[in-house]
Amino acid sequence: MKVFISHAMDPDGPLAHRLAEDLRKVGFEVWIAPDSICPGEAWVDAINRGLQECEVLVMLLTPAAVRSPWVNHEISAAIMLEREGRMRVLPLVAEPCPETDIPPLWRAYQRIEAPTYERLFARFVQVLRGQESDEALDEFTMLNDLRRVLTSPDGERALEALLQRYPKDGLWEALREWVQDITSPAPVRGRAFRWMLRIGPIPTELLDRLVMDSSMEFLREFVLAVAAQENCHAVLTEEQACRLLTNPHLPRTTSGAARAIQTCIRCGAPYTSAVYLAASQYPSWEVKYDCVRRIIEMDDADALRALRGFSTMAYWKARSRIVGYIRNCYEQGRLQGEDRRLAISILEQILTDGKLGKRTPTARRGQKLLSLLEAMEQPSTQITSKMEATNERITD
Repeated sequence: MKVFISHAMDPDGPLAHRLAEDLRKVGFEVWIAPDSICPGEAWVDAINRGLQECEVLVMLLTPAAVRSPWVNHEISAAIMLEREGRMRVLPLVAEPCPETDIPPLWRAYQRIEAPTYERLFARFVQVLRGQESDEALDEFTMLNDLRRVLTSPDGERALEALLQRYPKDGLWEALREWVQDITSPAPVRGRAFRWMLRIGPIPTELLDRLVMDSSMEFLREFVLAVAAQENCHAVLTEEQACRLLTNPHLPRTTSGAARAIQTCIRCGAPYTSAVYLAASQYPSWEVKYDCVRRIIEMDDADALRALRGFSTMAYWKARSRIVGYIRNCYEQGRLQGEDRRLAISILEQILTDGKLGKRTPTARRGQKLLSLLEAMEQPSTQITSKMEATNERITD
């Protein structure tokens, strides 16, 4: 069997030639421009010859192919040959295209697609050899429907229909491959991840990869999805939380990664607000301020220890919130022993590092609060000194 590969030379040439090489390896003959054009042969004559020689035309469907005049001419000729029973046309989706951009005649064909090249090639060969089973055809249809839903603005409602029509395991696996495909648009990957969360738990090895993703746009989608989850299907380990908080590609937002980690803690993750210390040296103030807000909101046993790591922040709102939190703890009578010493240490840092104006309301409140705490600390110090002196006399 000889296969004609119709493709846009730029930028799809490398992918088309990879497909040609792989088809030859498994026993198919291939016609592809410019390799199959003889020296001195006119391109139009060569393409006409190729169409006459081949039994199958594979349409390498991409946005560039849709715009290519050459591809459009080749597909039109192939459709005519198909009507005469001399050729079979098979669209192979190499890159998602908006449905409205695809010519109406092309849309009439069932497309072959998969989230990865390897699966796409395997399915294509299976179709060429006539080995596609009913199960395989169902999978092709599912992937085609899923692609349309993922790129649709009304995708949420459409997903419910897919869940009724196809097995959840198959949908989940297909969504996983889309999430892992870094060549897919970030919004599509993000939507696929949200839908994975709705269907079932996210495996640890996938979360390991996603917390270190290098796409800021995808990370924004990822942290929002984890933060909003209701079924606790993506609970980060402490190590994953720390990696996420130190990922240099985090979006600059005050309602992102820290909120996602707070959700994980609510879902039963075995760590406390101390996990936020991993972000204390992050270069973006937005990420650090997000952590400060979540630490104060959680108000757990490690809150003061975590806040001490952020007491060097220059952002005035962060300092004001930290001072306000310490004041609330003081008024509720919760600053005893080690917690009181941590509070004193934080206030000293804020008041003496030169990043806060001495006449600001935060500075005045902080200084007054520091005096009160130091006064509380003084008697315990004197008692301790007396006890030590007593112990020395007893020893002597």
